[in-house]
Amino acid sequence: MTKQTLIAVIAAVSAADGYRRAGIDLLAGKNELELTEAQLAQFEADPRIVVTRKPATDEGVMGNAKKTTTDDTGANSKKAEKVTFDVAAPDEIDLSKFEPEGLAHYAAALHQLHKSGALELNAQGKPNVDDLAVEVDGKTVKPSASDRDAVWDGYKQLIGA
Repeated sequence: MTKQTLIAVIAAVSAADGYRRAGIDLLAGKNELELTEAQLAQFEADPRIVVTRKPATDEGVMGNAKKTTTDDTGANSKKAEKVTFDVAAPDEIDLSKFEPEGLAHYAAALHQLHKSGALELNAQGKPNVDDLAVEVDGKTVKPSASDRDAVWDGYKQLIGA
């Protein structure tokens, strides 16, 4: 793999969490990233992303930008800041009382993650949309960002958090 120069940027994303551009999963709002020239060109061409280059600092060209990782495909991916949820998961929850109605299957997936200790929250303190994916009628579905927010708020209320 050839070494490429990375450019520190702040990418303001107007799309929902999980939006993907140039091989990077993004969060809605502000994302601090390191991009190659090719990735930067893709970000700048996207109308849902406003890119601002970060100035160089005494700490080096990358300054305080969050570090990215390279997976085995060679693509850079953003590591979301992890936030903990320090509330114990009850053994069982009564989904018949879950609000909003129609989203209980996502709450069940959320509870399963919580009970298993695998619940990770993003920098906004919410579960990632992809983590709440469930199978319905043989298809994998995941909630929209607004449905995820409603499920998260409803789940916390249901368990008394």
